[in-house]
Amino acid sequence: MILAQVVLSFIALVIVIKLLYQKNIPLFLLAGVFMQWLSVSIKVFYGAINGVSLSDVFSYYYSPKHIDTAFFLSIVGVVAYTVGLKVSLPSYYKKWNLDLVKVQLLNADSNKIITFYLAYSIIFGMLWGFRFAIPGINTSLLALGLIKWGVLVIAVLSVYYKREDIWILTIILSVEIIMSLASYFSEFKEYFYFLIILFASLEKRFSFGRILRYSLIGFLLFQVAIIWTTVKGEYRTYLSKGERVQKVLVDQSLALSKLYDLASNYGSNRKELDQATAHLVDRTGYISFFSICLAYVPDKRPYENGNVWLEAFSFILTPRLFSPDKPVLDDSKHLNKYTGLGVAGADKGTSHSLGYMAESYIDFGPYGMFIPIFLLGMLTGYFYKYFLSKSYNYIWSLVFIVPFFQLTNINGMNAVKVIGNLFIYVIVAFLFNRFLAPQINRYLFG
Repeated sequence: MILAQVVLSFIALVIVIKLLYQKNIPLFLLAGVFMQWLSVSIKVFYGAINGVSLSDVFSYYYSPKHIDTAFFLSIVGVVAYTVGLKVSLPSYYKKWNLDLVKVQLLNADSNKIITFYLAYSIIFGMLWGFRFAIPGINTSLLALGLIKWGVLVIAVLSVYYKREDIWILTIILSVEIIMSLASYFSEFKEYFYFLIILFASLEKRFSFGRILRYSLIGFLLFQVAIIWTTVKGEYRTYLSKGERVQKVLVDQSLALSKLYDLASNYGSNRKELDQATAHLVDRTGYISFFSICLAYVPDKRPYENGNVWLEAFSFILTPRLFSPDKPVLDDSKHLNKYTGLGVAGADKGTSHSLGYMAESYIDFGPYGMFIPIFLLGMLTGYFYKYFLSKSYNYIWSLVFIVPFFQLTNINGMNAVKVIGNLFIYVIVAFLFNRFLAPQINRYLFG
């Protein structure tokens, strides 16, 4: 069974690449769907490497009886989502390429682009501190945070194409990455993700040697992820001084010193290392809750016939700014409703998401679930194409499509967050493109 699942995973990956890959285009959309594929398939490969079935792969929460079905439905769901994306893309997708961005960036001032990136990072960091001060502003700030990665990409491309100011940007990024290590969630991983995807996008062709190089980079990133998984529990407890809050309550230098001490012991305990690897695979491979849902719905709770997706859209279309009494989203409470698990929720400072594919199953069963997944792909592809074709210029179209890496890496997210993040991002990016991009563009080319 496990070998058949490995083959099925590779077939799905080939389909995803065949539908979305094109030479000389940004690979952020493909990379986001790849991450979805990885979250579905990683336990299969882990089981194959260790010579055990999927039902024997380590997990805190899962139903062995239904784990194979959860994998099958999820991998087909990834393909359905990708087909939906492709349906919305063909016409303009083939016309757009990075050479168009290169021509415009060569005429821009790279020093000004770096200055813009630095100013954007600083201003966003200041605004982020007020994310809970105004009801409903948190999601909008998250959207602005996504645009930051697009600005980073054009800054890197500018110094890459013009071969100037490389060290200035390197220093800025190094400082940002180090500072991010002292934060509670540590977004240092995102810097590496976006940079790797960017440089992979610049490859004219993928020879065996280049594939091997990126595979090695992926392996090294996996090792870094294992180290982070090993230390993050104790590290976050240290940052919050043992309190049940997701805040840094210690000095930044002390935080970095503590992280160094914890990471220095990496690999000293083989059993702990194996447990960290298994835990990382379990957290990445987001099919376990789906397997429990399959055991619970419809046997103990009937199909919802579209109510879950309907409630998701209703939740999003009711702005908190105008509805202060709007309930706070509790992923764990929603998960418990359709699994019967009783996991800890927001009141305990934790959150467990069921995932949008499982919710599609809850609504429409094992066959109808692919319809909303396909339509979600179509909708996402439409917005992607909109920013490709309607942005102020090619530079700004790249800025606005880069965040689709995160907007398509969504397997472990509930429908409310998937739809909410997508819609809010589109609104914020639309307003940014309409009112700010022209002013900033005049500065960059002035």
